[in-house]
Amino acid sequence: MVNPKSGKLSNKNKKRVIDNIDPSTRPEIIFSKSSEDAGKKAQEFMSKKYLVVACGGDGFINIIAQKAIDYACKMALLPFGRGNDFARSLDLDTLEKAIDAI
Repeated sequence: MVNPKSGKLSNKNKKRVIDNIDPSTRPEIIFSKSSEDAGKKAQEFMSKKYLVVACGGDGFINIIAQKAIDYACKMALLPFGRGNDFARSLDLDTLEKAIDAI
């Protein structure tokens, strides 16, 4: 689940980063249209116990994290925001660290 407006990376580069995490997999990459859209889609996938990777900044990650709590699901994150305070608090403030954690 990707916030298309977060951070400095273009959407093309965000997709490239995600595609290169594990070339043997083919993740479904969803660019959200709004906060509400992100929450609804996260809810849909988490209700099926899928791993949702929140790709964005603090606000976007918070939306996905709340759904993970609601559905008792695991989630992961890629810090695509500018500040990435939440990711930093988990020592996942670089893409390399976040990808290793996934």
